[in-house]
Amino acid sequence: MEKLAEARRLPNMVITRNAVPEDQKWVAKVFDANKKVLGNTSGGTVFYRWTKNNNPRERWIVVEEMAFVHFLERLDGTKVIYEIAVHPDFKRLGLGGKLLRYVGLPVELKTDADHEESNNFYLKNGFKKIGYKESGAGKKMAIYQKW
Repeated sequence: MEKLAEARRLPNMVITRNAVPEDQKWVAKVFDANKKVLGNTSGGTVFYRWTKNNNPRERWIVVEEMAFVHFLERLDGTKVIYEIAVHPDFKRLGLGGKLLRYVGLPVELKTDADHEESNNFYLKNGFKKIGYKESGAGKKMAIYQKW
């Protein structure tokens, strides 16, 4: 993949941008490739709803065809991350960490408490686990914050 070679050649590049409706197809593919931690919701559907929602506090930031983060900025300024994912071909290149830094602080999120890779990722990126909550589907979710 040409983009993989580009990402490896330029490890310090900043290639984030705001998502546009035309990103839906590849965002859905990245979402689907990460269903184990993101759940069974259709990424294409979630993204499509966002394009029609027009909520200025809800954003998708993308690293084109490689990664994305979807979050909402609450009125108190805290960003709540709903989804963050990197295509499997581009993991371990620092893209997830760059997206987290782009979102800014303060930030909070929930992730599957049993998914070791995602929990280690948040701890490595300076998040603090503050507790657990059960999801609507009955799954144990770890709650993380970073201030």
